[in-house]
Amino acid sequence: MSNLHYLVSLKEKFGADCTIGEVVRQVQGKNIHQCPKCGGVGSFYIPESYGCDGQEYHPAKNIECDLCKGIGYTDREYRPKMVQKGWA
Repeated sequence: MSNLHYLVSLKEKFGADCTIGEVVRQVQGKNIHQCPKCGGVGSFYIPESYGCDGQEYHPAKNIECDLCKGIGYTDREYRPKMVQKGWA
């Protein structure tokens, strides 16, 4: 889909007088917190790699974030849990 076609479909869906901020608020809904796992992108890029012996090949691929389900934002704020290993 071309960018122009995408913009025209957005105009038809939300109206010509709707601002970009209003469109974002309507689409975003309750998901106002940026996903800490993917950084708001919704997916991860894993480059191609080879196994230890060079025989096993893994092609490059995009994987959907399992925390935000590919949206990039969540409805609640996630914070990292601090885990102490050993004695301080």
